[in-house]
Amino acid sequence: MEPTFVFAHSLVTHSPYYYGPNGEEVNPPSMDYEHYVYSIEFANKNMVKIIDKLLDVENHPIIIVLGDHGTE
Repeated sequence: MEPTFVFAHSLVTHSPYYYGPNGEEVNPPSMDYEHYVYSIEFANKNMVKIIDKLLDVENHPIIIVLGDHGTE
């Protein structure tokens, strides 16, 4: 198998994609601090699942996780 580069950009914490901590739809959609934290919790849970599946293959992938939000 030849090396493959894959880039994925998740829009979970970007407008208009607002979720509760378990992926439920937020109505009305708003990104106050509480809903931002919920969206991050949802994204983190799913990212761990995705990474676990990626690591469960024989070709030993290199995985880089980068966030584009934060206080610094």
